[in-house]
Amino acid sequence: MKKTLFVIVASLLICAQIFFIIALRGSKMLVEACAALGLHLSHDLRDGVMQEFLSLYLHFGVEPTVYTKFMFSVVDWWWILPLVGALLVFRALRPWSGKRAALALFVNMASICALFMAPYSTVFFMGAVV
Repeated sequence: MKKTLFVIVASLLICAQIFFIIALRGSKMLVEACAALGLHLSHDLRDGVMQEFLSLYLHFGVEPTVYTKFMFSVVDWWWILPLVGALLVFRALRPWSGKRAALALFVNMASICALFMAPYSTVFFMGAVV
């Protein structure tokens, strides 16, 4: 039962990472998948949310944080995060180890936080300045 619950939670976390990566980068695959499901994407998601955030920052004259600039500059390497998460999950299952499972969940959660903070870090730090 522990392994099953662990695999379900870890899979959801990895899927969330993949969603963040696809949404921020923009993707024809995302547009096609949503069209197949009968969903209509806004123009923002087709081109990638990353470009929308950058243009919004420029429009208001806000300088993105160093973290935001760095994460957006290495966007092509983000696929490594879900891959590492999946490898850690597999390693925790054979042989089963609670410590390795906790590490896998922690790394996956930290990856989601890092991806989430990429566009929003500027907004979070602006609140401290204002």
